[in-house]
Amino acid sequence: MSTIREIPDDLWNEIEPLIPTRPPRSNGGRKPADDRLLFNGIFFILRAGAAWREMPKAYGRWSTVYGRFREWRNAKVFEDFWRIALNYYDQQQGIEWEWQSADGTYARSPLGVPDNGPNPTDRGKPGMKDQILTDGRGVPISVLTTKANRNDHLELLPLLNNSPIVRPRPKAAKPQHLCLDAAYDNVANANHSLPRELYWTYCSQRRTSRQCHSPPRRPSSTLGRGTDSRLVRSFPPLGQQLGKEP
Repeated sequence: MSTIREIPDDLWNEIEPLIPTRPPRSNGGRKPADDRLLFNGIFFILRAGAAWREMPKAYGRWSTVYGRFREWRNAKVFEDFWRIALNYYDQQQGIEWEWQSADGTYARSPLGVPDNGPNPTDRGKPGMKDQILTDGRGVPISVLTTKANRNDHLELLPLLNNSPIVRPRPKAAKPQHLCLDAAYDNVANANHSLPRELYWTYCSQRRTSRQCHSPPRRPSSTLGRGTDSRLVRSFPPLGQQLGKEP
């Protein structure tokens, strides 16, 4: 399955009924812009990480696309869009549940929102942290936004329980593995480790700690290393949209 650049017909047929109906204009005027075209414009921004003002003209005026994004964001329909897209991906290719990876990345939020917190890596400036869980191909299957000063290990269980789709229960013949970095290697995480029937956990260890459990079989050295880089490539615009105007 190649990378989707625009929303295919069969996926759009499932998404379109969820788009809020726009009230008719009392004074007539120009016909509203096509929802599908604007949706593809939003998809371009989220996929490319570009600024709104860099929107290609093929999608229309950037301000129109951004305005429709705000309407849909305020209507809280994007999680439904994501759930449908994940189910579509699962049907077309199959979610790779066997190997999963979790990590977090910081996002600036200078205008200030309730979820803001002092960023310990940016001199205490206000910001948020995007926590993400990916499948074995790096596709996000759970996302959680927290205050910037929340430790990753405190949000691990909420992240695992925040997916819009139901995770199949692991079996002895089909275990599920979770790759984590050293941010999850601490006493609190060791004392509240994931039950073995949920995941086999693989955790990078801090130099002075031996808290994280690892089973005898070690994963490939390349597994679990791509989540943060995918966050940097895919989610900066998410933080920008939530934190500041274009």
